[in-house]
Amino acid sequence: MNKRRLFIKKIGPVFFLILIGVAVRVFIFWLMHPGVHTDSVTFFFLNELDMVRTPGYPIFMEFLLSINDLIPITTDYIRVICFGQLFFLGVLNSLLLYRIAYLLTRKRIFSLLMGIFYNFNYFIIGFEFQLLTETLSITLLFAVIVLYLQFFKGKKSLALFAGILMVLLIYTRPTFLLLGIFSPILTFFGFYPREKKGSFLKKLTPLWILFIAVNIIGAGGWALRNKIKFDYFGISSLMPYQLRYYTNPLFKKYKPSGNEKMDRVAEIYAEEFKKRKHSSAAVYNFSLRLKKELGLTDAEIASLFGKVNLKLIRDYPGDYLKRVPASVLSYYRQYSPYWTGGNKQRFLHNRAIIPGLFRSFFLFYTQLFTNLYFLAVLMIAAPLILFFLVHKNRLAFHGWFIIVAVIHYNCLVSTLTTIAGINNLRYRAPVEPLILLVFYAAIFYSGKRIWRIFKPKVEGKS
Repeated sequence: MNKRRLFIKKIGPVFFLILIGVAVRVFIFWLMHPGVHTDSVTFFFLNELDMVRTPGYPIFMEFLLSINDLIPITTDYIRVICFGQLFFLGVLNSLLLYRIAYLLTRKRIFSLLMGIFYNFNYFIIGFEFQLLTETLSITLLFAVIVLYLQFFKGKKSLALFAGILMVLLIYTRPTFLLLGIFSPILTFFGFYPREKKGSFLKKLTPLWILFIAVNIIGAGGWALRNKIKFDYFGISSLMPYQLRYYTNPLFKKYKPSGNEKMDRVAEIYAEEFKKRKHSSAAVYNFSLRLKKELGLTDAEIASLFGKVNLKLIRDYPGDYLKRVPASVLSYYRQYSPYWTGGNKQRFLHNRAIIPGLFRSFFLFYTQLFTNLYFLAVLMIAAPLILFFLVHKNRLAFHGWFIIVAVIHYNCLVSTLTTIAGINNLRYRAPVEPLILLVFYAAIFYSGKRIWRIFKPKVEGKS
């Protein structure tokens, strides 16, 4: 009987979460329209990916479409992809968040609430109905965290699978390229000083080596593919074009480098930007002119343009750094249905019960992220309170430390590479559930501490 109760206690929340996740998404699938962004078409053809795109999301789409080809369901491939994201990735994400919360708190009720709340975040769920990388990024990031938090078990299989998933995450969202290296460093400095016998290093060092080695091999393999196919060694050639959002105003005071090709690249871009400003036509015409006038390939253009951008940042570091705080603020201080397009009117303004729940959470999160005082509580006070309340529990403290580090790593990489404006919402999407998890956990632990203080007084009066 005890075994049966224990089994029900473990599987019950999982089964309940699946029921809620599926029920919510049945309603969404029936009501909302798929969103196809201009970026979407660049992910469709796995064997034709250029230097910009990485294969993570295309592999996922290829998998879904191959199933549809084997068992013909519909010719609407966009709906097939959205169906897979909603009912497979979306439900899985709520379960993974439940697991992360449980590993950190060992409280099933709190963890179950976190899993449920995930299903009513309109901004996050909205990406499930779009052909964009966000939902898969969340799945892979959460899965890596779940495995990484269990490294202390000392199982090499955990490190191997975590490494493979980390590579897939890098293939999906290249900004996470260095996370696999930073995480062990954070664990070492955050945990090792308290370890007295040295067993910590003996247990974790082989796992770290395996985890990092898989990261390097996986990322290096794709970079090598780009070198062989395009003569460009790197995961993605997107960064030079992202950095231009910072350097656009600096091109008018570009100092000659002595490299004739670099200087000509800078000159042509300055001319095109002056004519067309921030439009995509500026980049298109810039690239076209370089091919015609200098005979450069896409790989050479990306490489030279990257060097030009880095030179401008080195020459004018103050101008660059002055714009970073605004980028950070833009990254955190906005909450908009922009990326869900016309579905906002159709869904959030619906009077049914499920849209009503989504609307309540949406209004609450809008206040949290857009009000400067609430944002300070969300991003500064909540993590500090949480660290203070769990600091005596080494494993819990380490886990929350990793979660907060992942949140700020994503912000740092995103905001140092591009100002991006409304795109910052996309960049924040993979870690937004973790931001909210830290916030709710701070409230949960604070409530527990307050109850312990007042409980004797309440019991005394009774």
